[in-house]
Amino acid sequence: MNSIEEYQNLVGLLKEALKFYANKNNYVQRAGGYNELTSRIELDGGSQARFALKQAEDLTIQIQKMQDEYDKLIAGYDQLQVSGDIADIDKLKQIFKLMGNEDNNI
Repeated sequence: MNSIEEYQNLVGLLKEALKFYANKNNYVQRAGGYNELTSRIELDGGSQARFALKQAEDLTIQIQKMQDEYDKLIAGYDQLQVSGDIADIDKLKQIFKLMGNEDNNI
């Protein structure tokens, strides 16, 4: 995930999971007002929380991979600048341009 919309979607997902577990109506009140035998929380068994946490973990891993790739590219670029090989520097600049173009960035 590398756009603000993707981060907003993840935050929205986490908020919905928290709202579910924070809602008192999702718990059975055995002494009072509910006739349900099992609460929604018991039926859910934590699946919403596990799903939201998995999405957050996947995001963290993806961000780290992107950072590692970027660091490798920058290290290679810095090394090419030191060596002074103009052809290689131009090739690397083309790669950076492609990375900046979302249509070509896979």
